[in-house]
Amino acid sequence: MVVRGGLCVQKKIKVVRDGLPKQGMEQTRIMSGLYDLGVAIANHRASFKKEDGSAFDYRIIIVSDLLEHSELYDAYDRGRESFEEWLKGPRARAGIADLESVRVDVYQVQRGISPQDAALEKFWARYFSASGAYPVKA
Repeated sequence: MVVRGGLCVQKKIKVVRDGLPKQGMEQTRIMSGLYDLGVAIANHRASFKKEDGSAFDYRIIIVSDLLEHSELYDAYDRGRESFEEWLKGPRARAGIADLESVRVDVYQVQRGISPQDAALEKFWARYFSASGAYPVKA
């Protein structure tokens, strides 16, 4: 457990989770946010090294219901694509982030609605695997 400022990271995450809006949003763009983070990490990686010359370790913490609702993927669609189907389509090129060797911790917010099912969890597990991220915690 990492402690910063006297409060452990997991307690901070709980505070964030408890403060999330209870109402839905018009769009949820998880993939585009991850894509942008991947670009920023790649740029940082290319420009900066630790004092000893080694690369920095990168970590992303996601607190989300994982219900992507955007032009890239719609988790609310009853006939939504599996990851394999989605990967074959044109939206995947804009949706897959380059997170090679980035640690991603996922804290999924359960809302108890039908789109949050095993197929959605499988989609995201394969998404993070294809992006090169490690290890994914759910």
